[in-house]
Amino acid sequence: AMDAMSENQLIARLRDEVAERTLILISHRISLLQLVDRLIVIEGGRIAQDGPRDAVLQALAGPRKAA
Repeated sequence: AMDAMSENQLIARLRDEVAERTLILISHRISLLQLVDRLIVIEGGRIAQDGPRDAVLQALAGPRKAA
């Protein structure tokens, strides 16, 4: 429940704090993904996607498979 300014301040602060460290980030907010290099997407309790952030986001943007 953050406004855009608060979110940007949080991202800037986290970027400085986690440089050269491991950050485990659980979020539904796409804007926070700029902080990560690797992205793991979990659906139904299983790993649905795992890899470099940009590759996973590109795969998610493509057509979805029917379940």
